[in-house]
Amino acid sequence: MKYSFKPVFVGILSLALASCGSDESEKDTSEVDVSESQVAEQTQGVTIEYSAARFEDGVSYGELSMGDPNAPVTIIEYASLTCGHCASFHNAILPEIKRDYIDTGKAKLVYRNFLLNQYDLYASMISRCGTPEKAFGLMSLFFSRQSTWLNEDYINKLAGLARRAGMSRASVDACMANAELQENLIEMQAYGAEVDNVSGTPTFFINGTRVGGADRDAIIDALEDAL
Repeated sequence: MKYSFKPVFVGILSLALASCGSDESEKDTSEVDVSESQVAEQTQGVTIEYSAARFEDGVSYGELSMGDPNAPVTIIEYASLTCGHCASFHNAILPEIKRDYIDTGKAKLVYRNFLLNQYDLYASMISRCGTPEKAFGLMSLFFSRQSTWLNEDYINKLAGLARRAGMSRASVDACMANAELQENLIEMQAYGAEVDNVSGTPTFFINGTRVGGADRDAIIDALEDAL
């Protein structure tokens, strides 16, 4: 099913602030200078569709999954690579959840990008130029080093980090020029905003129960309730 769509990047800096908080650790995220007109132009005429996983021509499109596809609990995560709270979840909380729930077959994680700004868009595109496993590895690297690349020189900084995963600068540039991947990511963000009513990151749905924010105890409680 398709839905009519209005650009969701209007007021993008205020959205980033509302989503990720305003404490000192978020300073780099909140000060990113993004052209609203530039991003909004990219979303004109976009339709909202469910974005299923698809690996094609070396690129991972749609949602990314980690864990047993038949696990009894599904964790859907909407996150932004420029969100400090999302980084906190991936750096400090996800390893525990992976160890106790995903690796044991109790749960699977479904990751959906929720773009907040142009920096986020290109970081997300770069992370997806490879298998889903490689995508998770790159996202983990980008989250762990978020404070080092979220600045005016972000393309070169991201390319430098991607080099650690074996990506050449030519591969990075090709990723950022992939119009189909860009459209797929924008549609995924639009689906989250319009269909799942996501307005902040991170937002989780655990077997359909909404859990907002990187609250470790709330997430663990929701997982235990779902088992």
